[in-house]
Amino acid sequence: MFSLDQWVAAPPLSALYSLLLIAGLDRLGVFCLHLLDFAVGSRTDWVRWQAPLVGAMLLAMVLYPLALAGHLPLLAIQGVAIVCMVLGLWHLCQAAAQTRSRGGKMTGLWAAVAAQSRSRQLLLLLLLGMGLLALGPVTNADALDYHMGVAIAVLNSGGMPVAPEWFIGRLAGNGEVLNALALSVGAEQFGSLLQYVSLLGIVGIILFANRRLHEHGDMQHGAASDLIALAAFSAPILLFLISAPKPQIWPIAMTTFAFALVVHPSRRDLSLRIALKGFALVCALVMTASQAKFNYLLGGGVVGLFGLWGMAKQRHFLPSVAVGLVIAALIVAPPPFLGKPRSFRPAGLMH
Repeated sequence: MFSLDQWVAAPPLSALYSLLLIAGLDRLGVFCLHLLDFAVGSRTDWVRWQAPLVGAMLLAMVLYPLALAGHLPLLAIQGVAIVCMVLGLWHLCQAAAQTRSRGGKMTGLWAAVAAQSRSRQLLLLLLLGMGLLALGPVTNADALDYHMGVAIAVLNSGGMPVAPEWFIGRLAGNGEVLNALALSVGAEQFGSLLQYVSLLGIVGIILFANRRLHEHGDMQHGAASDLIALAAFSAPILLFLISAPKPQIWPIAMTTFAFALVVHPSRRDLSLRIALKGFALVCALVMTASQAKFNYLLGGGVVGLFGLWGMAKQRHFLPSVAVGLVIAALIVAPPPFLGKPRSFRPAGLMH
């Protein structure tokens, strides 16, 4: 099956499957952050907003090397997608039960929105519109060419294909493998929704990473962060990026999260064990971002070196180097060693 229509579920099932996959990534990300000793709590916890992109990072770390080695058959990737959807359904049921036990109602939600400042209300309206845009079908020409085309090729061949005449197809990375995961169950909007929740992760950092200022009643800083977020997310280019399954905002969100972990005051003066776990997450974020798009290799490298310098200031240099080398062996090393060209031809060109 070489057409996108043959892999997409009928609407609105494709959107529903995509939402379940995103919820599954959120559950997986929360679990990972708990293992790394991050206290993931309320909706105003800026680390909590990063859970979906961390879950996507974990899946990419596993599936991308398998695809490069040509050991990712259709049944295997469909099994992973179904497990992720079941996990997402369970996660949503848990969240609904917790909301009901707390007595949450729509009237309370509307009251909370009405109590926000005008700039934050406008930001919420803007993000709501982007969320609806992300639920639309894929219409971007670049995405239909290789972001979805490579994903379909992965499903058909069981690995990352390289056709010598398909030059733009050689730009594929781990984002296309995640698109293949979604297409294996017909979730067309997954790629766009992943970009959207990654954008929400950046929003969470801007609005809530300086939560201590809000807790001390510094309304001036709170209003400033609202205006910064509103200015940043009013950029017209976001309409183009959110509406397509292009792995652009996802790696940006990973490097932004890594930078926030490096510079945030709450990540200072930690014990060696907790500091190394945080540095391991920083390394995993920036290295996974570089495998999505190689233009993030420079920015991610700068953030990683900055994090290593911070660990050296805390006299954790040698353990940090060891952790960084281990993660590099897991994420950065597989592409040059496993990424051998694999022949891929449509059925009509086999003779």
